[in-house]
Amino acid sequence: MKHLLRDDLGGVQPSGSGASLLSLLVMSDIQVVDTVSPARCEWVELLAGDALWQPLLPMHRPYEALTHWAFAAHVDAARRNPRPAGSTRPYDLCLCLGDNIDNAQRNELD
Repeated sequence: MKHLLRDDLGGVQPSGSGASLLSLLVMSDIQVVDTVSPARCEWVELLAGDALWQPLLPMHRPYEALTHWAFAAHVDAARRNPRPAGSTRPYDLCLCLGDNIDNAQRNELD
């Protein structure tokens, strides 16, 4: 398969380094959880020895109680270093992407 190097798409080469228009911090799929949500199934682990309950074991996520600590560490790091690496401009905006509220419950929005 031949490849064609296209050098005609960029137009005029920029003169200078340019200017930053926006400094953006993105956090994605934070999975903030509420440990008292009724959909949590930690109790399934207690029944792991019973074959009837074994198909439900994958929905038990023992690490999820730690996710709020991990998110807090990200926020703390952004506060300590409010500028992107290699930039002198502080963040203008933090954009949170993904399904950050688990179970779509009102108590996880509050």
